[in-house]
Amino acid sequence: MANKSRRTFMISAISALPALVSLPLFARALSLSSLGSNNGEALKAYGDGKRDATSVIQDLIDNQPSSGGTVVIPAGKYLIDVDKGVVLRSGIHLSLLPGVSLIAMPTRLGSSSIIKIYRAHDVSVSGGSLVGERDKHLGRTGEWGFGIDVRASSSVTLSNIIVSKCWGDGFYLGSLPVNGKNQGCSNIVMQNVTATENRRQGLSIIACNGARIMNSKFLSTNGTSPAAGIDLEPNAGDVVENIVIQNCDVLNNAGSGIQTWNASSSVEIINCRINHNGGRGVYLGGRADGVSIHDNHVSGNGDADIYVGKNVESLKMSANVVTSSSLLVGLVKRGRIYYEPKK
Repeated sequence: MANKSRRTFMISAISALPALVSLPLFARALSLSSLGSNNGEALKAYGDGKRDATSVIQDLIDNQPSSGGTVVIPAGKYLIDVDKGVVLRSGIHLSLLPGVSLIAMPTRLGSSSIIKIYRAHDVSVSGGSLVGERDKHLGRTGEWGFGIDVRASSSVTLSNIIVSKCWGDGFYLGSLPVNGKNQGCSNIVMQNVTATENRRQGLSIIACNGARIMNSKFLSTNGTSPAAGIDLEPNAGDVVENIVIQNCDVLNNAGSGIQTWNASSSVEIINCRINHNGGRGVYLGGRADGVSIHDNHVSGNGDADIYVGKNVESLKMSANVVTSSSLLVGLVKRGRIYYEPKK
């Protein structure tokens, strides 16, 4: 789980991601459609939002060939038991057609997930919306109720998905033990996803080497700290590196827009709109090495638009538009771009 001392964010060049850049976008995920499919006929009776559909969806997944396949969910509202979650294995493409909502059933657990991708590879989820249970949550403890929960997995593509109102994070990239050693995620692509009104984070990157987050929105996170749009925060023993965040909207989050904490490296933030967040716009905390922030619009944020911590090394910034000085009058800001003094 995310370190309770969390804070801040890091950045590096796109050249640090050759494996991701050299592959055609979605090439792996879309090729899965030839492996076998299921049109979800068995689900039609469950699309009224009145009955638990978890087992029926899981059966469709589990009945795919061992090599993988595509499961297509037709339009409807499907209740999901988040104590179990929908579990995707290697080679599965889950296609949510327009009009699909996977709706979390209320739980007392502080840790749960609508969709789980654990120790898997070559997986994709596309389309539809996932709705968490923050408004109907039955307990008061914990902050780890996730929409899409990816751990120790590689070559995962998430596209055209809206995740809202989760008890914890909309999206989570983390680690699990594999052969006695903690293993994080790698080669993750998130394209045209939206996380909105989630309680803890829009996206947490806790253990990942190689991710591209593109053309996506992280909006209105609120409810429990750090309440960031995107948080890069490895736990002890985990690694966060080679991360590109490009052409994203990170707006109106109660905490910072994009933040790093603990130790991250090789992270790049490009051409993003990071505006009107209650904390800092971009907050680089903890140890950050190889950070690049360029061609972004960062304005109207809390006490700084870009806050550079004292342990940040190899920082490159260029062509960023920040809050104009005329808008700073009366605001408690350290400055548009603030460098924490090195001791």
